[in-house]
Amino acid sequence: MELNQYKFLRGQNHYDSYHLSGVSGHGAQSFYYPEKAVHNCNECHMELQPSNDFGAQDFDGSGVLQVHDHLFPSANTGIPHLLDFPDWVNDAHREFNEGVMRVDLFGVKDGGTVDSPLIAPIRPEVPALAPGRSYLLETVIRTMKMGHHFTQGTADSNQVWLEVTVESDGRVIGKSGGMGDEETGREVDPWSFFVNVYMLDREGNRIDRRNPEDIFIPLYNHQIPPGAADVVAGAGARHPHRPHAPSVECRRHHHSSATEIPRAAGWAQIEYLCCRNHLRPTLPSNAGSVGCSARVPG
Repeated sequence: MELNQYKFLRGQNHYDSYHLSGVSGHGAQSFYYPEKAVHNCNECHMELQPSNDFGAQDFDGSGVLQVHDHLFPSANTGIPHLLDFPDWVNDAHREFNEGVMRVDLFGVKDGGTVDSPLIAPIRPEVPALAPGRSYLLETVIRTMKMGHHFTQGTADSNQVWLEVTVESDGRVIGKSGGMGDEETGREVDPWSFFVNVYMLDREGNRIDRRNPEDIFIPLYNHQIPPGAADVVAGAGARHPHRPHAPSVECRRHHHSSATEIPRAAGWAQIEYLCCRNHLRPTLPSNAGSVGCSARVPG
């Protein structure tokens, strides 16, 4: 091939991903399906709106001239923020994304390792944690109403990761997926679980400069199929010797580009908008009579 002197590579393939999903009405591997199939990508991301534009047409036989909405709901929220667009632009993105994904704390592993005994599911009964013991949390990320893999588009440079924070009596006792301060450019903890594709070039360097022409092979692929789920084991913590029940908060963060991209462009730092999914179950301790509750922060 003229582009990479190798062969044709499906580095950023959306259409096949859509056809394999339950949303298209063709796929049979999804756990979740819409009430009615969506026949093309435009029905979700470029809905029709009335217009007197020169290119407007009567697409649906209603007699009303329409064009496709080019604000592309669910797309990049960083660009409208940087360009100081009105708030309603990103509000439309957020409204579209409601219920598309969810994060659930599924279980804990008593012993703090991946091969420790699994206590699950959490709910309707919440397991009691023993003070002084180590536990590993099992978190499930689900693509509930998505018609393609997550993350899609420039999956090689999107930065999506899971943050899990364990607290006891207001003190953090375990954390995975944290971010640095302003001095470090708010870099994400490299040991976080990233929902992305770690793509390499022929020299083994990461594709992280919006340079798909250099794509050669993925080191790993953590994309989640449409209507499916992925289990993340992380944020192991030792229950402290205190009567307070530990609480766990899970967040899914989404940067439209990896930290390295704005840095390579000469920007010291960039303000990102993060999509977050929260879950804060409180796990009781069997050291005493401690109550149990669960809430989803707003």
